[in-house]
Amino acid sequence: MDAITQSVRRGAAGLGQITISQAVRNQAKLVFEEADRARDAAVSQVNYSTYAESYGYALAVYERDNDLPNMALCKSRIAMLLSAYQWEDVDLTKDLAAELFEEAVKILEQLGDMRSAAVEATNSAVCRLMKHAPTRDDLEKARVRLAFSMRHKMEYSEDWAYTKFNLGLLWSMLPATGLAREQQLVKAKNNIYGSLRIFGDTQSEHFGPALVEIARIEDRLIDARSATLLAEAVRTHIDELPVRVQQNAHENPVAIGSILVDNPETLG
Repeated sequence: MDAITQSVRRGAAGLGQITISQAVRNQAKLVFEEADRARDAAVSQVNYSTYAESYGYALAVYERDNDLPNMALCKSRIAMLLSAYQWEDVDLTKDLAAELFEEAVKILEQLGDMRSAAVEATNSAVCRLMKHAPTRDDLEKARVRLAFSMRHKMEYSEDWAYTKFNLGLLWSMLPATGLAREQQLVKAKNNIYGSLRIFGDTQSEHFGPALVEIARIEDRLIDARSATLLAEAVRTHIDELPVRVQQNAHENPVAIGSILVDNPETLG
């Protein structure tokens, strides 16, 4: 188990069987706010476990008191720690963070606070996109959450642009080949360009990363377009190829085309 989750559980256990009173509520509020201040000022992860223990205690109080707004807030804070925590299994902590953000989304939806729910939904999607090895399921969950966020955030706000930026990242990560890959990269570029204009207007910290990502996508788009043209050329002239490679050319036109360009004599 990661250190953050252990600390959250330790903090929750610290509440014991105490009956929730106003004094306990005040203590939870104080502990939460102190953890927030310390986390905001932190320059390293050295004390993340301490903050997690504080949030864990506060969350236990709010859960026992059925204080839904503060439950959502605590879950979001713990998820932020998990998302930023450098543990040996990064993908596991990203999964745990994404699920906690999801729990916050559900609470906020229940409360009718769709704007805040949209923020946490984007956070959940970003955790999945940041994994070293996101699965198809991760990408689909991220797609659903980003679409939800786009519907409920204020259009053309910086926060809306951040969701649009991550939607662009998602399009660039979806598995595809040939023309479909090219079309996905165009969607990725268009989404990130849309966010870039807003980031520039608001002098957002995301402006630089968005510029870098557009450059990367442009490079991938050049490769994808080249592959599409190569595949079309192979399919157009497939009857001119030796019979023994025609089936492979149908199935893998880019691979056969690359061989024709680099070393045609190997095909006879």
